[in-house]
Amino acid sequence: MSENKILAQVAASLKSVNDGVNTLNDQAGRWAEEFRYRQYLELPLTTEVMVMEAALKVVLDKAALEEEYRKLVDEMAILMDAKQAE
Repeated sequence: MSENKILAQVAASLKSVNDGVNTLNDQAGRWAEEFRYRQYLELPLTTEVMVMEAALKVVLDKAALEEEYRKLVDEMAILMDAKQAE
């Protein structure tokens, strides 16, 4: 086999390897772009969820305080009624 034929076969083999590497590189680039885009979309959503959780905590804390206040007012009313009944 002549040297040119051997070099042609090596070049053909390297071409298929090169094409495969390029395909993988293109796919990896698409995955990286998709990941970056998802991160871009998820960051505001994560922040929004954190804000909503904080708001829910405030509302639940306020409801608990109002319930505690109502209980205290009811107890005071009972004590005042008992004192007036004396």
